[in-house]
Amino acid sequence: MASQRIVELLTELVLSDSVFESEDKDIPLYITEILQLIENRYFEKITLDALSKQFAVNKYHLIKIFKKYIGFSPGDFIINTRITKAKELLKYSDHTILEISHLIGIDNVSHFINLFKDRTGLTPLSFRKSWQVPK
Repeated sequence: MASQRIVELLTELVLSDSVFESEDKDIPLYITEILQLIENRYFEKITLDALSKQFAVNKYHLIKIFKKYIGFSPGDFIINTRITKAKELLKYSDHTILEISHLIGIDNVSHFINLFKDRTGLTPLSFRKSWQVPK
């Protein structure tokens, strides 16, 4: 069980660091700025149209370039960022699942639970219990 937790933790670290430390140093500035925007405002409603307008780039081109340099579509990256933040809150806070859902920008708790389970294989409650120290 400890080994599994170590692997999960290391996987999270590798995935989060690899996004921002791409081997390709020619990442367009606007892609880096979008990554920072998502990291800082993941809890807000962020749409592809809004990103496209804010950074003056065609949304289809944005998807293609974002995926080329980051490995995910902007939408998937937003969801992954929210799920990562949810994991942190589940591990280190006493917030309810409903509160966490709202804190990460997902208003429908059922949708949050389904997204979390699809991405991690566990429900948020099961994930939290797996990180609790047995009494």
